[in-house]
Amino acid sequence: MKRWILLGVTGLLLGAGTQAHAADGKELYLANCTKCHGDTGMADTKAGKAAKAKQFQGDEKLLGADYVEVVRSSVREKKKHKVVSKKVSDADLAAIAEFVKLLATGG
Repeated sequence: MKRWILLGVTGLLLGAGTQAHAADGKELYLANCTKCHGDTGMADTKAGKAAKAKQFQGDEKLLGADYVEVVRSSVREKKKHKVVSKKVSDADLAAIAEFVKLLATGG
């Protein structure tokens, strides 16, 4: 039963890829992620280089079907994202994932 609920929620998150959702994701990304990952997702900031932050462009995991889960688990499970994890909801992370996927494609 739990598995079906999880699949349903994941489906809703993946299906939420509207332009408005991506626009919200951009704002959330700019507010929470740019310090390390940079405006373009190239992780070329001073803090990003020091933390060895991940560059998004061309990242196969972010280009795959599970990109929302990749972003969610990365933020929720990695200690480097502790502060951000406390500030954003799962819905926020889904919106951020939409924008991060755009960065991963070079868009």
